[in-house]
Amino acid sequence: MSQVLELQTRLQELAKLEEIDLRALNLQALRKHLYSIKITEIERDGKSVSVNSSRKAEVIETILQATAPYRLINQLAPGTSPELLDNAIKIADEYYEISNGNQIADLAEDYLKKILEYTQGRYDAKTGNWLPPDGTLVVFAKQIVGFLERKSDSLNTRVNNRTKFSHALLEMGNSVKDFWHPHLIRNIETVLTTVLAMCKPWAVERKKMQKAGTTERHKDQHQVALDLLLQHSYEVLTNLPEDNRPGHWKEVVLALALVTGRRAVSELMTSAVFTEIDTYTLNFKGQAKSKKKAGDRWINVERDDYEIPTLIPAKYCVMGLDWLAKSGNRADLTKFDGNLVKIGEWMNSRYSSKLSTDVKKWANKYLITDVAELEPSKFTVHKLRQLYAMAAIRIYKPANHSNDQYMSEILGHGETDRSTGDAYRADFQLSPDSLCRIEE
Repeated sequence: MSQVLELQTRLQELAKLEEIDLRALNLQALRKHLYSIKITEIERDGKSVSVNSSRKAEVIETILQATAPYRLINQLAPGTSPELLDNAIKIADEYYEISNGNQIADLAEDYLKKILEYTQGRYDAKTGNWLPPDGTLVVFAKQIVGFLERKSDSLNTRVNNRTKFSHALLEMGNSVKDFWHPHLIRNIETVLTTVLAMCKPWAVERKKMQKAGTTERHKDQHQVALDLLLQHSYEVLTNLPEDNRPGHWKEVVLALALVTGRRAVSELMTSAVFTEIDTYTLNFKGQAKSKKKAGDRWINVERDDYEIPTLIPAKYCVMGLDWLAKSGNRADLTKFDGNLVKIGEWMNSRYSSKLSTDVKKWANKYLITDVAELEPSKFTVHKLRQLYAMAAIRIYKPANHSNDQYMSEILGHGETDRSTGDAYRADFQLSPDSLCRIEE
């Protein structure tokens, strides 16, 4: 048996002890139990915690984190062997090679078929009863995690791909509107819950890296003024050409991203719908993602339409979005049989890099800063959303709202997330006399 497999076996054995049982043991008894299953060190947050020299509270917290996936496995499919899970990783490796690192939407489609076949196979048509769960769904989850690990070494990409996969699988599963639907969705949620538990170390480590990165960015923060950038955006959206001038779509998308704060590709070029409410207010429908707190983590949820402030008269934002559609520069929502996940991946692969190149030229030409020229890596399309939020806070925030609260409302984050607010303020600070809105 390999060392990895031996460790998995020990952790799965350790996971049989409930949290209440762990806390009931004194430190000596706890150490004795760990020694009996040959565990002297446990990894936590990428570091080894010594059973022999650590305090009881630290040992217990480390055990709970290390065994979280196995506790879930014991709950969902008692008796699932570590050998079965180890084989799942081999299958994931083979799948990755065969698929040549397929798109996430394709992976979700493949596993929808697998889970649907499994669901149908658990039904006894003669008796009308469902067979008890076995280890298959846990194996699927382990395969998926293995695939995501192979697809990228970046923790950020892994976590993002896990989220994309979850959304895609649920969306595809909800399209199966027949007898199997409730049972299929239950099994999909079981797989995704298991995937989430197995991937938790990625998210924990990424959170640490993001926090450290935000701290560093605050040290190198630039003061900026939006006067030229806003004026240029206003001119772009008030002088829309009759024809589809080559490359002009990029100017329109970037201008809209700044003055409405919406995501460039996933919203402005795909799902966004604007309705003018008053001079500087739009009703926005088509949020790509929104977050809410669920226990100790943030999850993505659907978001209804809501009102957003604009940095130029709202009517020009409506006209700009209409121009993108009429000039053929928005997503064809009938593509891929209307599968929004695949449409989103296709749009990002086709347009994101082009916008990324142009927004750097925009920033160096129109953004007034305290340096002669911004580093190329310093300015991305997403930074326009940050600048929008800072300008909107300055001129529209109600007195009874905190900056983070108002930012969450206008960006559609769902609930106030302080870490997101810190990240949005990390790179830039508006100068005291910066223009924040164009008035006619």
